[in-house]
Amino acid sequence: MSKIDDLDLKILSELSNDAAVSVPKLSKKININASVVYSRIKRLVRRGFIKKFTIVINDAMNSHSLDEMHHLISERIGRIEGIQKTETFIEMRKTMREILFPTTKSK
Repeated sequence: MSKIDDLDLKILSELSNDAAVSVPKLSKKININASVVYSRIKRLVRRGFIKKFTIVINDAMNSHSLDEMHHLISERIGRIEGIQKTETFIEMRKTMREILFPTTKSK
């Protein structure tokens, strides 16, 4: 297994909290040059420590029906430049982990 250092761990921690954070904002937050942060992220991806960048949708703001969700995904999200594909999963019940350890981060 490849080794990672404290800076890699700090970057991974920040990205796990907000995968959409920009490199300049992240570099400012952890007080490291943006070019170093960028190269570290690229290296973490290349070495397999980061499999993908993703989002978690707020359930309360999601659509109210399957037809509305289909329209939202195909007509709005799917047409955003850079989106190559989407996968949609419908959660029927909360998992025990989500019930026991809810993420209640306020920003």
